[in-house]
Amino acid sequence: MKVRPAEHTPEAVVNDIRHNVGHFVPDPHIQLGDTDSAHRLHMGMLEPYGQVAIKPFGREIKALHEKSMLQAVRERGFETFDPLAVASGSLGVYLITAYRPGLRHLGQVDWNVDIASPQLSRVIIPTLHTVGNFLAGLHRAEVTHGDFQVRNAVYDRLGKPVVVDLEKGQIQTNHSRDHRRKSKDADIQLFGQSVLDRGLLLDRSANYRARFLGEEFVTPAQEASSGTDSSEELERRKSEIQAKWMAGLRRDHGTPWMKQQLKDAAQKRRHSN
Repeated sequence: MKVRPAEHTPEAVVNDIRHNVGHFVPDPHIQLGDTDSAHRLHMGMLEPYGQVAIKPFGREIKALHEKSMLQAVRERGFETFDPLAVASGSLGVYLITAYRPGLRHLGQVDWNVDIASPQLSRVIIPTLHTVGNFLAGLHRAEVTHGDFQVRNAVYDRLGKPVVVDLEKGQIQTNHSRDHRRKSKDADIQLFGQSVLDRGLLLDRSANYRARFLGEEFVTPAQEASSGTDSSEELERRKSEIQAKWMAGLRRDHGTPWMKQQLKDAAQKRRHSN
């Protein structure tokens, strides 16, 4: 049984690709995603494909699933990585996709802004609306992402969304209506949670932060989805998402990590005054 590629150093993974897949020259200046990601992408030149992005997996079935999801999403008219092949090595299985230059992700945005910051209205709120509209479009196509966090919200040089990291993605066409709703709401809830985890409105209460995201993110996403749910049903679903955010915020409030975040936010406000 192959072990998880993330358990190996990047150098070991690169050598495995060279020995078992093809001659690979990594580009150390290109990275998309967090350095501690479980599936860190390796960018570079791979014979005979050219410039590629390579994603390691521990199991072939997961690599094949993401490859099929990328193909399905492209067929539905969304921009994504062009899947080229799935190849096996000694340490793992590798999904090889064509490299796309000039991408950025929303993990690069400074979400740690307070209620008085000009960035809230200039950057944060428009970004939330844009993401909500994109997610609604994905859901209208009956696609759910499964791991839609800020680092997986990716855009090209023109600001057009690029769908990435579909290891947990699903095509919802054959699922029940209840399953589709829950999966779509899970995408919305996870993205909002990742925004809160990065410090959005740390100077406000858990209730305020959850309601803010409800109005500026959930509502636009729901309005753009053009589904068949009644306004009462949409409000109920929004309330459930907000309740999950508030529960997480209250649970984390007393942790050392959150205390440090609050301390850093207070220091940031002092320096900006």
